[in-house]
Amino acid sequence: MYFTLIRSLNVYDLKESHIMLIYLLRGKKMSQNISVYMVVNLTINDPKEYRIYEKGFFSYLQKHNGSFITFDDNRVVLEGIEPVPGRAIIFSFPSEEDADNWWADEGYQELSKHRRAATDITLQRIKGLPPRT
Repeated sequence: MYFTLIRSLNVYDLKESHIMLIYLLRGKKMSQNISVYMVVNLTINDPKEYRIYEKGFFSYLQKHNGSFITFDDNRVVLEGIEPVPGRAIIFSFPSEEDADNWWADEGYQELSKHRRAATDITLQRIKGLPPRT
């Protein structure tokens, strides 16, 4: 009876951890191949402090299989409200697991103190499209 209930649940109404359990019970694997994109908007208030962060950032990005895509100090907002004036940055990870490991890395969190002290920031994590089957 428990398995019948699990099969009938709507996956979209549940938390991610519950979704993983349901997929496992249904005999399906969740895709680990969905890229994750980080979209950053920041204003640098203390360039010297931010430079400390910048110098260490790429080693943590590389450690967790991340890829730097681009940055722009002269972005143009075509519609809507500008999120945070200043620099826009985009980088990615090949999976949510890699992104989570990057964010949870103790060394990265220690390094981030320099960014937090030097900037006003919004940081968004955006999932890529799942592979077509």
